[in-house]
Amino acid sequence: MKRIFLALLFMVSLGVYAQDFKVVEFPDKSQKEINTALKAWIAQNFKSAKDVIQLDEENKIIVKGNDVFKQSYKYGELRTITGRLLFMLNFDIKDNKYRYSISDAYIKIDGLDIPLQDYEGYVLAKNEKTMKDWMILKKARQNEADARSKTLDDVDAILDGLERSIENIPNETKKSEDW
Repeated sequence: MKRIFLALLFMVSLGVYAQDFKVVEFPDKSQKEINTALKAWIAQNFKSAKDVIQLDEENKIIVKGNDVFKQSYKYGELRTITGRLLFMLNFDIKDNKYRYSISDAYIKIDGLDIPLQDYEGYVLAKNEKTMKDWMILKKARQNEADARSKTLDDVDAILDGLERSIENIPNETKKSEDW
């Protein structure tokens, strides 16, 4: 019974792990050519490829990425905070294809680091302590929840754009080769 449970647990964990990666076909390209194309994409999409590349091997590249967004909400007065979305981008490279995953995403905002999966339910506790009037607190919570929802929409748009761009690398490479 214990072996069956462990086998099922192992299969489930493999399924979850495999879902995190997306494979992109890159026909007629060697591992080295794909590596070069990925590094060119990184150089074009990040401020400094040298600063963001954490690991650079022929079959694997790891990038520490970030993007900036603004969050506005009202606590009596309109308040705008600039935040950052930080993440790891992993590329595994083989002949004719690569796979990528985006992991360890978190939001750095108002001096705090909040894992992306925890952000929606997050409440700025320090602001709640200063609000004694229940109606003000209720409205502030709603304004903050609306701002978090908007921020999550912005973060989703950033990540979706990143994924579309990564998946389009073979097409862009072909265009630059056909000049």
